[in-house]
This record gives sequence, structure tokens and C-alpha cells, in this order.
Amino acid sequence: MPPPNSQTWTHKSDAALTACVEKGMSRSQVAAAINQQFGTSYTRSAVSGRMDRLGLKTQPSGSPKGFFAHRVKRKARPPAPVPLRRPMRAATPQTAARRVPLVRLENHHCRAIVEERGADGLAVFCGAEKLDGSSYCYAHHEAYHRRAGQ
Repeated sequence: MPPPNSQTWTHKSDAALTACVEKGMSRSQVAAAINQQFGTSYTRSAVSGRMDRLGLKTQPSGSPKGFFAHRVKRKARPPAPVPLRRPMRAATPQTAARRVPLVRLENHHCRAIVEERGADGLAVFCGAEKLDGSSYCYAHHEAYHRRAGQ
């Protein structure tokens, strides 16, 4: 048994719904027309659900309406140009690279972790001067960013 205040769709209201959809009315307009004709209080959501169950679809109109009317599909834009990478600093020969513990690491130091450990047992970093646009010195940058087949 349906709860009180619930409304069931009748064959007449289904026929009116189908007729309104065929006229190209929006779901809100369909709800208003059916409510006026039958004295019901169907919402736009109720009409939408019933249309889905009956397999009815609204026909898209020729021009957009409503809030999103300004969002008309336009021709595709050409792709944005690919930004150029900043040139990296020229390679400098690596002299004896400094080994720097984490607490002494500065912005210009290479962030590559070396295999050895410090006296405190924590990781030690390369510490050489890093390249512009990279976290690593020239040697580590080349090692970590080597392309396949090289």
C-alpha cells in the first residue's frame, strides 16, 4: 500500500506525459501541464523518473536554452604551444663530490642519496652543485634520466 500523500501514475497521466514529451516540452513544463490537467503535484524529478521508466527521451532543441545557453560548442582551438624547457647549466667536471648529511643539505646541493651512511646511520647526499631545473648534479641527472636504449 502506498504511503499517504503519494501519487501513482495512471494510464491517462502516462498518455499526457507522452503527448507533452512529443510536443518538445521540458520536464518542468511537463510537470506543470500534468499537474494542471489532473490536479496532481508531480515534481520535475518525478516526471524525469517516470520518463526514464517509460523509455521516453526529450528531443534536443535546435538552440540551447536556459542557464547554460552561453556554452555553445565552438570550433576546437589549436593546441597550445609546448613550453620550452629552461636550459640546464653546462656540465662541470665532478671533482671529489662532497658528502652532505640531511641536516646540512642546502638548496644548491645535489639530492642524490649515496650508498654510504653517516656516523649517525642516516642517509648521506651527494652534495655537489646541482643543475638549474633539476634536483641533481650533472652526473646523477644523466644517470637518473637516461633514456631507454642509451
